[in-house]
Amino acid sequence: MYLATCCRGAHEGSTEEFSANEKLTRIINGSSQKDGIIEKFIMSRVSICFPCNEAKKKIFWQLLCFEVMFFWNLLSSCDTSALEGIIDACKDIKSPSDDEPFTGLSSFIIATCFNLLHDIENATFYYRRCIDECNIATLKFSHIPAYANYELAVLFISHGNDESRKEANALLQNAQQFKNYDFEYRLKLKLQNVKV
Repeated sequence: MYLATCCRGAHEGSTEEFSANEKLTRIINGSSQKDGIIEKFIMSRVSICFPCNEAKKKIFWQLLCFEVMFFWNLLSSCDTSALEGIIDACKDIKSPSDDEPFTGLSSFIIATCFNLLHDIENATFYYRRCIDECNIATLKFSHIPAYANYELAVLFISHGNDESRKEANALLQNAQQFKNYDFEYRLKLKLQNVKV
């Protein structure tokens, strides 16, 4: 139901209240899997991503779809034109506070797409921008800067020189400081296995 609602919004935008709030909460609370990773992921988004009586533009819902694509490793299977389309959609945001479900998400998605296109310069720029946009003191969804720190570090390790590898080490340490975020276990495993 989460994906269906996000896809509907990504296609049409929302001009009326999506009633997914109550339905999703009821379904997950009644599930024997309510403490599962995916259920927690959805529940963390119910109140913020499915605002009652508040219309949202298509890009808001598209970003939620792109986030799922990132976590399910689907962005990497997109062809060049699809990745360029995602970049263009994310760059078209006029008001991040209204059009972005989570601070830094659009910059993170743009960076990831540029990384997949092997455009290291732009990927670096947008990962840095994402990290800079996220005010840790007021941030509710810390998975974005945690993953941005990790992804930029890996980029530096793969394509950088000795100086950028030093920065990669600092980025990895930054990523380890975040706690209690979506898919934290995945990133913790990646952090344990990365070699600087």
